[in-house]
Amino acid sequence: MEPNVDRKGFAQICIVVDDIETAAEKWAAVLGIEKPKVEDRHLEGDEDYHYRGKPVSCDLKVADIDMGGFVIELHQPVGGESTFQEFLDKHGNGVHHIGFEVGEKRDAIIRALSDEGFDTDRTLGIYSGSSWTIVDSEYKTCPLIQGLRPAPKVLLIAPAPTHPDIGSLRAATRFGPYAYSKSLEFGKYYRQVAERNGCGFIDCGELGFEINAVDGLHYSKADHAKLAPVVAEKIKEMLE
Repeated sequence: MEPNVDRKGFAQICIVVDDIETAAEKWAAVLGIEKPKVEDRHLEGDEDYHYRGKPVSCDLKVADIDMGGFVIELHQPVGGESTFQEFLDKHGNGVHHIGFEVGEKRDAIIRALSDEGFDTDRTLGIYSGSSWTIVDSEYKTCPLIQGLRPAPKVLLIAPAPTHPDIGSLRAATRFGPYAYSKSLEFGKYYRQVAERNGCGFIDCGELGFEINAVDGLHYSKADHAKLAPVVAEKIKEMLE
């Protein structure tokens, strides 16, 4: 593609999250730095600042992490239509875009990307002496990535609670007297993980399984017969 994007202009990675406080804490822990400051921002625009052809009006929580040559931006959309909310609704947490500074080549590069079939109208902001454009490159390879290929859809299935008498069953005494009471919370914690990561979810604890009384863990033929249609229907729902 001509003109091309100079890799030396790489400037940022923007990650969209649904819980910026938790994300900021985790990034700080991984990088061994202080938790970055989270700021509230309202974006309001006119014909020089629009999303999908309409003036922008949205709210974000934002945290920047200086990586010594580029910036990691954490964005949590909290109100209004925006490219960030669109991404979160469609993909969940993930990389929204990587950004390059292209200087005076901006208009020529946008034209070239448009000629290559990329959607260059997703988001546009024009300011005095500067501008930024989010190029929608889903299903394509592009140096200005907005929307990676969709991540595989994940179905998380919480196991059913153990047999109530698992602690006294001959084949399961190693589990101890509190195994059953703890297993009653499988569904709650699995659901939290599913919701946090945008996964499909099924709780076997809601299906009335008859856990066998030999080891207190495994499902019966009847249990599998209950689970199979629920899984099939959930997968169908997730793929629609």
